[in-house]
Amino acid sequence: MADTNGQFVVPSSMSFSGNLAQNWKLWYQKFTIFMLATQKDNLDQMTKTGILLNHIGTEGLRIYNTFSFVDHDATNYDLVVQKFKDYCESQKNIIYERFRFYKCVQKPEQTFDQFLTELKSLASSCDFADLDEMVRDRVVMGIDNSQMQEILLRESNLTLQKATDLCRVTEIAKIQHQEMEDKSCVLTIQEEVKKPQKWSKFSKRQEHRKPFK
Repeated sequence: MADTNGQFVVPSSMSFSGNLAQNWKLWYQKFTIFMLATQKDNLDQMTKTGILLNHIGTEGLRIYNTFSFVDHDATNYDLVVQKFKDYCESQKNIIYERFRFYKCVQKPEQTFDQFLTELKSLASSCDFADLDEMVRDRVVMGIDNSQMQEILLRESNLTLQKATDLCRVTEIAKIQHQEMEDKSCVLTIQEEVKKPQKWSKFSKRQEHRKPFK
């Protein structure tokens, strides 16, 4: 759905099921982008609050009605945003979020960058003291390449950036090697096709035989 000028996508209602902290973070990011793109970010607090409540959906409005406000704070945009954030964060189950993170492994169809993005997304809900360190460890344990795993384990001062660089280079080299092998196979087949066919003496004799009358 686009707004009245047909240029910008309006964020859909927020989902209040599943991972609320992650849902809020993503929804609010989309909403902020929409407000900036439509030049509504400089409107007054009351109007912005109204726009947010209009877009967040029925369940979001019900939750908003449970918030406690003093005087005119109910239309204070920054305060309303903070209350939604606090509400969604309070519903977060850290143990479950970390369980999901620790269980994450690279799937056969995933590129390394897709795997890394998934890890970072999961880690963002885990409240780790050192996010990069935890993601680095999970890369080493969850990567779907035993040879790459051995290389990473041999690095005594491995950082997330170094692990990322090594994995990307290895993946690119593997893809290029496969492409070269495929090309070589195609060229070999083409050369075989171009070669003149050899006929046996028996075949030649068969060609010169006169047909039975």
